[in-house]
Amino acid sequence: MNTDPALDEHRYTILVVDDDPQSVAILTEILAEIYRVRVVTTGDDALAVVRSGSPPDLITLDLVMPGIDGLETCRRIKAHPQGAVIPILFLTASTSLRDEFAGFECGAVDYIQKPVSPALVQARVAVHLELSRARIELEERNQLLLERARLEAEVGRLTRHDLNNGLAVVVGVPEALLMRDNGLTPAHKKSLHLIVKAGKKMAQILNRTEDFLKLESGQFRLRPNEVHLQPLFEEVIASQRAASDAKALSWSDLDSLDPTLTVVGDELLLYSLLANLTKNAIEASPPKHTLHLRMVRRSRDVEIILRNHGAIPRPIRGRFFEKYSTYGKLNGTGLGNYTAALITHAHGGTIEAKVIEERDTEIHLTLPLEKKKRVS
Repeated sequence: MNTDPALDEHRYTILVVDDDPQSVAILTEILAEIYRVRVVTTGDDALAVVRSGSPPDLITLDLVMPGIDGLETCRRIKAHPQGAVIPILFLTASTSLRDEFAGFECGAVDYIQKPVSPALVQARVAVHLELSRARIELEERNQLLLERARLEAEVGRLTRHDLNNGLAVVVGVPEALLMRDNGLTPAHKKSLHLIVKAGKKMAQILNRTEDFLKLESGQFRLRPNEVHLQPLFEEVIASQRAASDAKALSWSDLDSLDPTLTVVGDELLLYSLLANLTKNAIEASPPKHTLHLRMVRRSRDVEIILRNHGAIPRPIRGRFFEKYSTYGKLNGTGLGNYTAALITHAHGGTIEAKVIEERDTEIHLTLPLEKKKRVS
């Protein structure tokens, strides 16, 4: 038997609970080469060890003992916080299925009949120690994830606070300039109004971060209103004018959009949806090309078709709307299209990406003309 104290410190501890000296001797011989073995002969002594500062990693427990029997000992161990996580293996000469079921009901993880097989005992003990270790690691990971989620929520709250402060300046300065009206040209006024409008829209989106979390978990409840699509698109395109102008991109068919087309939905979320799609189209387009936008009224919905030059890269074609799906973008997160899909589905719509002749990409988006009834 290895008695090296340094090695012994790193071995699992098995508590053998049995009043039969022969059984104790057999189990000690089977287990002591691999584990540290402690022996007690009563249920009360077993409880004292479990409640101590050095509880065992696994317990082998005899079913029939003087004083409190194995079943009651098991119940009391499992009722203690330290004992709740310790795997208990019953060892008994009984062949009664009733006894076996009773053992599992009170919290045991396995049942070994006497006379025991050394190989079987070693195998069962090893398996349950490994399962216990894996469960503990999983619980620790879950605690870390919960703590990380808490910290991320706190960082998100602080970030939203700081961004709102910044947006207050973005909105406040142009508004102050507009109020003074000190020789501003109509073009300057129009630009300042766009900045104010975009800043307020960003603040609204920022303050509705929780809605996006609910969208992802499927807990979001839509608050639908009638939304006019043409002015919403004009607002989105105007907010991204700098990015499209930087690439000398142009838009076609905007004048032909039907100003009477409306859908039922959340205007702020629809703005975010359209902004994500147009931003992605602008980023994917080569310079000096044309972006195409069409809206088609159908019997129950409106189909929006957004087309840009440049095919979706092959590696992400099958997962274009999946979370973190991105390719070839230095700072791409793959969240824009994913968020667009979440918002679309929350509105009862559909979204699809098509590659046209390996040259262009078309996004086909449908949004309902009226609120869809929920299926119970």
